[in-house]
Amino acid sequence: MNVNVQLSDHIGLLLLWNALLLRIVICANAMLTINENSTCADVMDYEKCNCSIGITSLFVKCNVSDSIFEGRFTRNKSASIECSGKPMENGTLNIGMRSSVQLRNCEYFSKPKSLRQMLDIFGSSNERSIDIKFDKYTIMDLSDNYFQGFRDLTTLRLDFGIENLPTSLFKELTMLERLTLTAQLKKLPNDLLINQNQLVELILKNNRIEEIPFDFFRHQNNLIHLDLSANRLQSIAEITFANLTSLIHLDMSHNAIQSVHANAFHNMQKLKYLSLKSNELTHVPPTLLKGLTLLANLDLSANQLRLLPPDLLRNHTQLFRSDLSKNDIETLPEMLFETNAALQYVNISHNSLITLPSKLFHTLQKLISLDLSNNQLSSLDPDIFEQSPYVIFLYLQNNHLWFAGSLYRNEHDLEESSFSPFWPIRMQLRELNLRNNSIDRVDIAWIESPELKKLDLSYNKLSKFDNDDFKFRSNEMVVDLEFNQIAMLSLMAMDATKGSDGFNLFKLNHNPLNCDCQVTSFVQFLQMTGHVYRRWRFTVDHLRCVEPDLNRGINVVKVNVANLLCKIDEHCPERCSCFVRKSNESVLVNCEQKNLTKLPNLTNVSLNFNDVELYLKNNSIKSFDLPTSCGYEKVKKFDASYNQFQNLSSDLLLGVKILDISNNNLSSFIELTNLLNNSRQLSSVKLSSNPWQCDCPSIDHLRVIQTTSDRIEDSKYMRCSDGRDLNLLTVSDVCHVDVITTIIISMCLVIILILLITFVAYAYQIEIKIWLFTNNLCLRLVTEEEIDKDKLYDAFVSYCHQDEEFVSSTLVPRLETAPMNLKVCWHMRDWNPGEVITTQIVHSIENSRRTIVVLSRDFLESSWGQLEFRTAHVSSMAEKRVRVIIIIYGDLGDEDRIDSEMKAYLKTNTYIKWGDPWFWQKLRYAMPHPARVKGVRWYRERNRVDIAPTVEVN
Repeated sequence: MNVNVQLSDHIGLLLLWNALLLRIVICANAMLTINENSTCADVMDYEKCNCSIGITSLFVKCNVSDSIFEGRFTRNKSASIECSGKPMENGTLNIGMRSSVQLRNCEYFSKPKSLRQMLDIFGSSNERSIDIKFDKYTIMDLSDNYFQGFRDLTTLRLDFGIENLPTSLFKELTMLERLTLTAQLKKLPNDLLINQNQLVELILKNNRIEEIPFDFFRHQNNLIHLDLSANRLQSIAEITFANLTSLIHLDMSHNAIQSVHANAFHNMQKLKYLSLKSNELTHVPPTLLKGLTLLANLDLSANQLRLLPPDLLRNHTQLFRSDLSKNDIETLPEMLFETNAALQYVNISHNSLITLPSKLFHTLQKLISLDLSNNQLSSLDPDIFEQSPYVIFLYLQNNHLWFAGSLYRNEHDLEESSFSPFWPIRMQLRELNLRNNSIDRVDIAWIESPELKKLDLSYNKLSKFDNDDFKFRSNEMVVDLEFNQIAMLSLMAMDATKGSDGFNLFKLNHNPLNCDCQVTSFVQFLQMTGHVYRRWRFTVDHLRCVEPDLNRGINVVKVNVANLLCKIDEHCPERCSCFVRKSNESVLVNCEQKNLTKLPNLTNVSLNFNDVELYLKNNSIKSFDLPTSCGYEKVKKFDASYNQFQNLSSDLLLGVKILDISNNNLSSFIELTNLLNNSRQLSSVKLSSNPWQCDCPSIDHLRVIQTTSDRIEDSKYMRCSDGRDLNLLTVSDVCHVDVITTIIISMCLVIILILLITFVAYAYQIEIKIWLFTNNLCLRLVTEEEIDKDKLYDAFVSYCHQDEEFVSSTLVPRLETAPMNLKVCWHMRDWNPGEVITTQIVHSIENSRRTIVVLSRDFLESSWGQLEFRTAHVSSMAEKRVRVIIIIYGDLGDEDRIDSEMKAYLKTNTYIKWGDPWFWQKLRYAMPHPARVKGVRWYRERNRVDIAPTVEVN
């Protein structure tokens, strides 16, 4: 029994021990350890972590019970950990010995009472640098012993709210060298740093400190860097920095400092950087910087300074950068920079400077960047940069600058008073900003600057920019000319495309461009197409014409070059206005509505031009009589409409291409037809609204007018003096004789013919018909086929191109196949390419027995169709035979659209409608078909007539 009890006890103890070991193993596996020998393989064994490796670091991200941390671990030197999610528990992470630990937003379930307890959670030890930061507003209460156990700590950065700052907080941190407190501090305990005599860097920025205790820095004579920016300091006492003899960098920007004691910095003989930016200083003591012989960077910007002591910067031979911007300075002492020969960067922008002393920068031979923008400067002394040849960046925007006499091409010819202030610095200048000034001309110094890359002249008063102004020596630069008053732009394409070493870009948008002849070359260059290397390139997407009215509002790239005109007064005829068009070297003489009674003399005005355009509309000129040519041999466009011309001079107008003599008193066709026949230049004529004399002697001239209607734009409106449509006239309409004479002659001829026919009719019937046919007499007694035996075609088809599908696929194939078997003249197939269209129309109609007109809505709009109909109609009336067949194809629309001649024909002649059930039968009947004549047989194929052996009539 006892043995069993003992065995039972042993078994229980064994099970308990195994359970304890298992719990230890499980706990051991729950902690992630990252030491100097850890690899990603070690980390990945911990199932809730991801890992990546850098050159010298491990990057780890873990999620343990919604406590997320990301860390960067560099051997055993540093560990940077950022936390998120739930607060962390003890035993989650062991980072081992680390010389530098950085924690971001790491909170814990158990609130640590000291820094040591906080770091023990991570298993950290042997730290020399600690950086703790909370991004969100977090306030912590630090006890006197919070940093106990960190005697060897050299760097401490705390970025969170500290509710209580005990005087003895850092008592054990005697080795501390760098301290950062960004903790919403309002007050500094006087003895806070009593044991920190090793400090070399102290950063107290972004607090709410209003005052620094007088002896707060009494033990910090090794301090090199002090940052007190973004606090609420109001003054600096004489003793405040008295012990900071090693200080090099002092930043007191963004406070509310209104005064600084004259001796506040006197013991800082090693100081190189001093910033009092964004305070409320209205003046500075003359001796404030005395003794700071090593000062290299001084920032007094964004204060309320009005004047600067003349000796403020004296003996600061190491000064490298000076910022006096954003004050109220109205004037500067001429000797302010006298001893600052090393000064390279000067910023005096955003002040109230009206003028600058001529020798202000004369000692600054190393000056690289100068910012004088946002002042009230109206001029610069010509010698202002005489001793500053190395200026690279110069900012003068937002002033009132203008440079009288600075536009010149040869600097050696200048008087000293007009010398350009930019000439001494032209060789090194790279960026020049003159935006928003009053500059009205281009300075030669800018053009001659070989290194200039950016020139901003926007928002100035430049009124013109010509070819020489584009010739900058520099390549690959940007010139901003937007929002000026540039009305004239001219350039030569040869200069704009010369060279291939980069290009210069000119921004020209938003200028009031005057689109006259002066911008012709510029517009032509912009409109050039094809592969053209452009050394000068332009931004013009918002550059529009303002003048003249003809081109107003049009983008310069889209303006019509022909509309670019310049007015000239020299040699212009009296009471006329003259304009030059440079695109074709022509002159426009406008004499419209000037009450002229005779033609103006163009001799002088035409001397220097190739072409002349003359506009004489609405005057009272009656005659073309001139003693000599008077320059009219150069006239290419002649508009003399709405005058009282009674005659023409074809010799005077032989060079004219466009002629408008409509609405005059012209009646004779003689000079007009001479002009139409002899002029090779004339391409467009207007002749309507003249009382043309349409009689028999003018029949030949009428035919010329009718056959040249393609050059007469208003031919369909031409009327005779009696109101007849000139285009519809035939020979019989204009060449009629007295009615009584006609009756007598007719009766006599009838009697004679009856007697002759009676005498020979029976015996010589066949011979008479053949003889009549052979001699082309009394053709009404002869069959139509005998008259048309020499015609090449049975029909000529007239149509407009919109109806070509109907003609080519339906009409022509049906006419040329059985049962009709007709020979059709179709211009798409039978006309000779290259011949004059009007000539081919006449020949086609004369060589065809019928003319088939496919009349449609589109045909009524076709000038060529109208010409073909008139020609066929005139020929038909001349022969007194019906030779025109009208096929109405589709709806013709409004009846008013139909020409009067066509309308008259439709009313007096039968036409065929497409869609009529008897269409093809009617068309076949209207076409020519042979009639057998008694005793005569016609052989069409052989074009001959034979006497048949019989005399029966079929």
